[in-house]
Amino acid sequence: MEKSIKRKSIGFLALAIFLIACLLITICAPALSARATVNLPFTLVAPKNVTITKADGDSPTTMGFAFGITNEMNDFFVGYDNAIIAGTLSSYLSSKGVTYADEMWMLAQVDWALDDVEDAVSGWHYNEYWNDAPLGGLGQDSDGKYHCSTWDVVDMAVDASKTVTEAWLYRGFNEYDWLGNENLVGLKDQLRSSQYTFENYNVDGDVTISIDWTKHTIYSRARFVVVLRKDEQPDSFVFSDWSATVAYGKDAATAEPLEPGDVIAPTITGLRLTDEEFNDNPVVAFTLTVSDTLAAQKAQIAAANGTLRVEVEARVKGTTEWKDLHVAGEVTTGELTAALIYLAEPGQVIPAGTEIELRARYLVGQAGQEDFYSNYSKVIGFGSDDISIADQGTTTGTGDAATEDAESAKQKCKICHFCPQPLGLCIFIWIAIIVAVLVVGAIVALVLKKQKEKADKENR
Repeated sequence: MEKSIKRKSIGFLALAIFLIACLLITICAPALSARATVNLPFTLVAPKNVTITKADGDSPTTMGFAFGITNEMNDFFVGYDNAIIAGTLSSYLSSKGVTYADEMWMLAQVDWALDDVEDAVSGWHYNEYWNDAPLGGLGQDSDGKYHCSTWDVVDMAVDASKTVTEAWLYRGFNEYDWLGNENLVGLKDQLRSSQYTFENYNVDGDVTISIDWTKHTIYSRARFVVVLRKDEQPDSFVFSDWSATVAYGKDAATAEPLEPGDVIAPTITGLRLTDEEFNDNPVVAFTLTVSDTLAAQKAQIAAANGTLRVEVEARVKGTTEWKDLHVAGEVTTGELTAALIYLAEPGQVIPAGTEIELRARYLVGQAGQEDFYSNYSKVIGFGSDDISIADQGTTTGTGDAATEDAESAKQKCKICHFCPQPLGLCIFIWIAIIVAVLVVGAIVALVLKKQKEKADKENR
């Protein structure tokens, strides 16, 4: 009889262990899924400085849309692109702790609504199919149907090596896009007939509508998608939060064009001589730091199809004539390079080691406005002290504060958002495990007691 009780005891203990394991799997699965998103080598932040404005595009409804990324994300993808060029992508990803992907890149999704974001017809159009790609295309189900229209943006390419992405959205379309079919949502099913008028609808299939922006308002929001590819496995996706909502039209605030004095002088630091040469002349490098204010202005200008670029000038130290170095001009936080051949006179070579000075300014071009320049930056030379300017916002993302913020965001518990995650799990999961063990233990003890009492009775 005692052996029977022991066997039953072992059985109950095995059952207890099984139940606890099931509980752990059930509880931890969401936590593990959430933790998978923090394996990225940067903090995935929603698009910033999102801007929308009416564009003089190819249809009456075309809008200019622009958004930016954080310096930390930008830094990673600049390094990623450089590693591809150098043929060292694998080691670059490994150095960043990326073991779950051989390739990774960024997309963006842009949602829209007309007049009322909660409207059943013309409100936000995002749905669950934007989150997965069973056949390889986001927005598509396993039967091949796209649960989105021609105005729904589910996979916009993003050049994350640039701080701002711009695009024309809500453009003209054809009859197929307008009506839709069994494989595509028709745009007409996302609008109310009172919100538009036909400009053109002909037998060739061209469709053009117009919307009176004195009576209607279009709303937009965006989010990033990080695509991860590993071997022959299906792509996986990590999504950011949605950005702030922006609007154009009747109920939207109108952004005024920038004027001289609105754009501050560039902040440049760290002038150094590189090991490179261009046409027997040395190449220098320096760091451009873009403030949050300037990043927002860049997005505003880009959405309106304008221009904001940096121009760099140099002179040999001790001389007075400044010369344009013809730098590409992309306004992005990070290191830029410049060839000193443009500093040399015809037939002259600037020898390596020559001390030079550098300065920069921004050129601003806006539709319907006269171009203007910012003030010049502070002049820097080799060995110059770094410049510190008040109200510069985010810098390169490599300072102690930026690193601490990023690490803090990565370490924050994804379940309760405040506990220190002992041994990698939320404190509430540990509490649940302890309670489960106690409950199952009590049940086992109670059953064993009953079995013993029954056995004692039978032995009397």
